[in-house]
Amino acid sequence: MAGIKKLEKKPEHLTYVIHNLLKPDCRYSMFDDMVGWNDLVALLYSPGTVVYGLFEKGRPTPFGVVFFTDVNPYRSCCLWACIFNKEDRGKGKIKPLVDLIKADMVNTYKLHSVVSRVIDGNEASIKFLKSLGFKFVGKKEEYMFVKGKYVDLLEFYLVLGGE
Repeated sequence: MAGIKKLEKKPEHLTYVIHNLLKPDCRYSMFDDMVGWNDLVALLYSPGTVVYGLFEKGRPTPFGVVFFTDVNPYRSCCLWACIFNKEDRGKGKIKPLVDLIKADMVNTYKLHSVVSRVIDGNEASIKFLKSLGFKFVGKKEEYMFVKGKYVDLLEFYLVLGGE
């Protein structure tokens, strides 16, 4: 059984997350070639960021992370998510946790909507967002520089409701 835990903005909590996000298969599905340790520290430690660790019973470290940036009450924010190890992906581990995370974001932070951006070609993330009800709203052509070439960035949007 999986669960969530809001991670405190302390090195003992976020160092593991940052280390895993910088592994090549996580990094290149989420970030461009220019993102490094300092960028992720600034992003995750920002006052407008909320980070949830995804945990499995009996496992002391998270198998993944969901975080929201630019969190402002009654507005939209940006959703980021990653399951760290390939062998943990595609098993439906995150799906049961989504309602818990959405409820906390609406109740605690009064969010109305969420944007998520995906590097074009990341079919697993696109399929996952659509399964959650996200709608495709646009494409930024040649927006990011990944693995030495420019790639498109796709944007998805979901209204959560809230107040």
